[in-house]
Amino acid sequence: MNQKQLFVLLAILCIEMSTISCNGGFESFLKKFKLNADIYEKTYDWSSFYQIADTFIQNRTTPGLTVSVYYKNQSIFSAALGNQTYPGDALNIPVDNQTFYDIASLSKVFGVTAATMRLYDQGLIGLDNLVITYIPEFNNHNKANITIRNLLLHNSGLQPDLDFTLFPQSTLIPSNIKDAIYHIELQYPTGTQYVYSDLNMVILQEVVQRITNISLDVFLKLNVYGPLEMNSTMFNPSPLYVHNIAPTEFDNVYRHELCHGIVHDETAWFLGGVSGNAGIFSTANDLAKFMNMMLNRGEYINSKGKKVQIFEPETVDLFTTKATNVPYPNSRALGWDTVPIQSVLPCGTKFSPLSFGHTGFTGTTAWADKEKDLAIVILANRVYPDRNHSGTASLYFRQDTYTQICTILGY
Repeated sequence: MNQKQLFVLLAILCIEMSTISCNGGFESFLKKFKLNADIYEKTYDWSSFYQIADTFIQNRTTPGLTVSVYYKNQSIFSAALGNQTYPGDALNIPVDNQTFYDIASLSKVFGVTAATMRLYDQGLIGLDNLVITYIPEFNNHNKANITIRNLLLHNSGLQPDLDFTLFPQSTLIPSNIKDAIYHIELQYPTGTQYVYSDLNMVILQEVVQRITNISLDVFLKLNVYGPLEMNSTMFNPSPLYVHNIAPTEFDNVYRHELCHGIVHDETAWFLGGVSGNAGIFSTANDLAKFMNMMLNRGEYINSKGKKVQIFEPETVDLFTTKATNVPYPNSRALGWDTVPIQSVLPCGTKFSPLSFGHTGFTGTTAWADKEKDLAIVILANRVYPDRNHSGTASLYFRQDTYTQICTILGY
């Protein structure tokens, strides 16, 4: 380094040091220069968030994470911390804000629920329409009265999942799996209780595809992701992206390999990677953009400054408001959840009752608070290298990180 280059570097450091008080404190300043951190921050001191995140990474709850925050219609924070895998493992490379994560059950809301909202706006689907109107094969075992609303509220009567170990391996193809779901027996009377079920979303995907005559991924690209400029959100990502996709779990039951660039969820994988229950890969920034659009009641201002109405305001309100006319304790809205009825909260302890969001099994979360005008997305691969290694720590990872962000913002 020559004398001129050294002078320029010292000048940059002086400028950075002079702005510490308004850009997150000394720890935040140091964090910017770590090789495994890709950070954009604005106004607030995020050092306490880094400390919590680093604790969970060091304790091997997750090897890394990405986070994106919108507050009062502005992107105020995005960060990528840690690595794709743990030290000593293959793929132990830093994550960045372009790292893709398998978002697991977040696909239910960013995928098939979003498609249903679009069709609802277009008058092509009704919430109280019977499923058998679209899928006549479903009309058996007392399932004739199941509606689109029942699927979205997870009170249809369907069991949580299929047990694929009961299927001969050679029969595990999409047509057979769908046929098994169409002819499944009810686990409980429709509308009488809440049982979270992947099968509800698989059925809803089939409804959407029969209405539109195109696959779910194509419909979403044309009607949601394209208009929203969500260029890093997709099913079945190209192998060209694999170097920047965080791996999930080593599947020693069906695939006998590390799930890296292929969907982790077994149902979605057997269905070809495009499913209503799982299958989407995305980035925290893309999903936070979607959540901010939801807070703006369906409105998005694109990169050219043009207003785009993704969903009608009334549709956003309808789908994100907790259903109250059910005969059981409930937190669910249509597809979306509100603040859940549980002791450890995935949205943290400071989100208001006017909140909505969802979680994903792989370690992903997305929540928005209408009262605070706040949207937070945190993506992680906590199931690496296996789903059981982190235990209950993954639950507290969600609660503590969301709570701390709210604390940083003054709540």
